[in-house]
Amino acid sequence: LESEATMYKTGYHLESWHEESDLSDTGYEPGASYPMPATNTTLYAKWVLNETRYVIFNNNGGSGTMSNQGIVEGNSANLSANTFTRTGYAFIGWALSEDGEVIYEDEASITMGASNINLYAQWTINSFTVTFDSNGGSAISSQTIEYGGKVTKPTNPTRTGYTFSTWVRGSTVWDFNNHTVTENM
Repeated sequence: LESEATMYKTGYHLESWHEESDLSDTGYEPGASYPMPATNTTLYAKWVLNETRYVIFNNNGGSGTMSNQGIVEGNSANLSANTFTRTGYAFIGWALSEDGEVIYEDEASITMGASNINLYAQWTINSFTVTFDSNGGSAISSQTIEYGGKVTKPTNPTRTGYTFSTWVRGSTVWDFNNHTVTENM
């Protein structure tokens, strides 16, 4: 008998074959052997509606909520757009575990199987450039610092006729031991 591999009805799966048109007999499983009688026989397919399964979105250290996305078993759909956020991080895609590899990009197509799917947001930390303006003194190289990281105190710049005092951001003296980077500066 034909199996689901060769028989297809969108949104349904083939459950069994039957000799009775009202499907009241025991039936045969798809792919099973059928003892062919001496006369022509019509078999009737029993199709069962595929159930809606859900993609469950986990923020994985981020903030916000996303509604579960219902997709009928066997069907494909694009994932809902990510709405989670995480301060200091950029969203890079979805994985099947908290620390897994990204397997789906944002809004990627997914085919729903026979069970719910848990997806975990994956994040990469943002990096920022810290530039030093020595106000006419010797050049100081910029530094690339990850979000929340501390700047390494550079060698004091030199300028003929001047003594270096301190590094200032805005009107605040920069404390290299305690201040952290949260943006380009």
